[in-house]
Parts: sequence; C-alpha cells; structure tokens
Amino acid sequence: MLLRQPLVDSGDRYRLWITLTQVLHDEMQSLQLELMQRQTRITELEAENKSLVERWLKKLNDEANKINEANRIAEECVRAVVHGNSNQRRH
Repeated sequence: MLLRQPLVDSGDRYRLWITLTQVLHDEMQSLQLELMQRQTRITELEAENKSLVERWLKKLNDEANKINEANRIAEECVRAVVHGNSNQRRH
C-alpha cells in the first residue's frame, strides 16, 4: 500500500497540472482577446482624435482668415477716409 500512494499522488498531481495548465491557457487566450479589442479601440480613438484636431485647426484657420479679411477691409476704409479728408482740405 505504501508503494501505491506515490503513484496516486503523481497521477493526481499530473491531472491537477493539466487542469491548471488548461485554465492558464484559457485565461491567456481571454486576455489576448481583450488586449486585441483594446488595441483596436485605441486605434479607433487615435483616428477620431486626429480627425477632431484637424477639423478644429481648420475651423481656427478659417476664423483667422475671416478676421484677417475683415482687418484688411477695415484698413482700406480707414485709408479711404484719411485720403478723402486730406483731399478735401486741399481744395
């Protein structure tokens, strides 16, 4: 009976090792799937962020162009008034 005990223990240990190995394998596959999903989400968010930044910069650039155009028109009006007043004084 003493000789059989180590064999039973070895068999039990082997089955336990197989079970634990399978659990670890399943857990690793689950974590790899989760990692892939998160990496995909990160890629999507990076693309969305890039798009939002580009749209925001375009909007700021458009606004700056409108302000520059308004300033140009205002400067032309001021010049016209200044030149108009100086021409009237000469006459």
